[in-house]
Amino acid sequence: MNKQELLNDLKSKEWCDSLNGEPKLKEIKQDSGRWYLINIREIQGGNVGIYRNIHFYVVDEGLESEIAYYKDAVPTVITDKEKTFSQKINDYADNHNNITVEKIEEERNFAIVKRYAETTSAATEKRYLVKEVDGVIKIKEVV
Repeated sequence: MNKQELLNDLKSKEWCDSLNGEPKLKEIKQDSGRWYLINIREIQGGNVGIYRNIHFYVVDEGLESEIAYYKDAVPTVITDKEKTFSQKINDYADNHNNITVEKIEEERNFAIVKRYAETTSAATEKRYLVKEVDGVIKIKEVV
């Protein structure tokens, strides 16, 4: 979601009566991410209106890759950038049944993993080469 989509999402909340003015830039972080604050009027219980400040962040503002998110709701697209290759491989193994990590070469961005498959009469073991190319995990069977 980009900045405009985040503001539209905020407006669409049933408890949000209105946005008060434009978002105010509070700080530009070291990674060029921007911290914004916007004031809204919130309706509670149908009769009570209160004003609330909503904090949100925008990364790559104005670019095609712009990402906006509410404070404390960091999207995985951002947190995954910070993971090491080893963490990505171990996460992959954790999220897929019957896979074990045999070897990881962090500096060269490749790993060897084993996958075990079970049928009614037997079990098989296959080895796979896992590489990271331009941030994408590629998997090929070792023959």
